[in-house]
Amino acid sequence: MNLQLNCPFCQMLLSVDARFAGGQMQCPSCQQVFMVGGSAPAIPVAQPIAVTQPAPQRPVAPKAPRPGAPGPPRGGAAPKSYAPVPAASGGGLKIVLGLVGVALVGGLIYGTMQFLDSAKKKSSAGMELSAEAKAREAERLKAIRQLKEDQIAEKKELENLIKEWIAARIGDTDKRAAEELTRECNSIIQELDKLYADADSNNDPKDLRVFWVERLGKRIEGNKVIYHWLGGRPVASLLETLFGSDRPTTKPRGEVADFIASGEYQGSGTGFFVSADGLMVTNQHVVDDAKEVDFRGADGVIRKATVLKSDKDGDVAILKAKDSPKSWLEVDPAESTMGAAVFTIGFPNADIQGVEPKFTDGRISSLSGIRDDKDRYQVTVPVQPGNSGGPLVDMKSGRVVGVIVAILSRRSGADNVSYAVKSRVAQGVLSAYAKTSAADSTAANLDVEAMAAKVRAATVMILVK
Repeated sequence: MNLQLNCPFCQMLLSVDARFAGGQMQCPSCQQVFMVGGSAPAIPVAQPIAVTQPAPQRPVAPKAPRPGAPGPPRGGAAPKSYAPVPAASGGGLKIVLGLVGVALVGGLIYGTMQFLDSAKKKSSAGMELSAEAKAREAERLKAIRQLKEDQIAEKKELENLIKEWIAARIGDTDKRAAEELTRECNSIIQELDKLYADADSNNDPKDLRVFWVERLGKRIEGNKVIYHWLGGRPVASLLETLFGSDRPTTKPRGEVADFIASGEYQGSGTGFFVSADGLMVTNQHVVDDAKEVDFRGADGVIRKATVLKSDKDGDVAILKAKDSPKSWLEVDPAESTMGAAVFTIGFPNADIQGVEPKFTDGRISSLSGIRDDKDRYQVTVPVQPGNSGGPLVDMKSGRVVGVIVAILSRRSGADNVSYAVKSRVAQGVLSAYAKTSAADSTAANLDVEAMAAKVRAATVMILVK
């Protein structure tokens, strides 16, 4: 015996075996699970399966009466006509199926109304959620914009603090150098931010001072603007000026020359006279873009010189002083030889080694420079920043065979490796302006001490503002 009942969710008419009364079943139409009541009236059916919803029967229009046929009785309603019921065994079954059809139509209408009402509620809730989501997204974007604005403001404030910090320690003598130093400091701050932001605490600097000194030291050495601004001063001295020393120090012996300590000059180098009318030779990288420089001669007086030519390819610059020099050197246009004894006089590390000229000697170890550059010599003459632009003098002839230009960093693994521009390159630039005056032919007969004195008198310290 089966039970006839409607699904409480979609009103689908179902047929269930009476044994499942009080248990659960799943509606085959809406897939909802519900309890099967035991009090539902038992109605026998042909098969124990879910009853499908038949299409609602459309009423059949009454046929017109045939001519002569008796009409409806007076005072009464016309007889109704219905669609024929499909044939089935047993008259009771026909009645049941008719009732089922009516119930199914009603259930279908009720279920449709329920579905539409539910869909309307869901649609309304979806619209409300969408508006709420939009509001949350707007708030999130606003917070992100505010965060970015705050970060920009903090970076700007930090940049201003760094500028003030730099100006307080080294003075505002060069706007470009200060900007470059500020930029390098900002880069280190960004690097610190990344280290602190990651999840690995082992990456965090253990000593901030050591971290800053190492990072900024490397950046300064690789920054041409700052390195040129130092003008021969060691990077370590600038770092100590910025961060102070982490070790107790005593006052060093001697004094730094006033014109160096004043900070008036961005850099310094060496140069030498090559003619009686005041022509001088130095490196292009010493004067850089300057149109006029100061120079300090053997008498200690600081004078001015005009930059006539800056040849970046050859790294040679020609200067002109107003006054005639007391001594000048002859530039040898010929190639020197490997092993030739040479020396130079210059002004290395003026803020540490002092402003008095320094003599160093050695040999021409190669007739080519870095990567076999044919315009340069490799020499064993020890030089330092500040020697750039100094004369490389042959010890036998007393003539200039080159212009000191560079040293090979010890970080490359080399020691005491220096380079000089060949004199023929300098002579090529000089020839466009004036012929050099002949030097004293007796220079070749001088001993080393006398020759050094003569070169000293012709050598000057170049000072660049």
